[in-house]
Amino acid sequence: MLSSAEIQLGKYMVARLVETKPKTAVYGIFSAHQEDRLGTVKWFAPWRQYCFFSMDVAVFNSGCFQDLTKFLVALNEGRKKGEAST
Repeated sequence: MLSSAEIQLGKYMVARLVETKPKTAVYGIFSAHQEDRLGTVKWFAPWRQYCFFSMDVAVFNSGCFQDLTKFLVALNEGRKKGEAST
């Protein structure tokens, strides 16, 4: 069961809020079926947008990339509108 700080990303991944900063949030991206951390989504100031930072060994299929892209687009659009990231 997902907590209020978790977001299901398609069939295989879950985003968990791991840190709240004054203007942005940091999410851990985990396997939905195991506790493996696949990476982190956080604000990347040089590009002025949320980006995904992969762990050393992470395996994704095209559906996972699509689900992750949807999550990043939603965070970045919310940031442009001045919405909270949590």
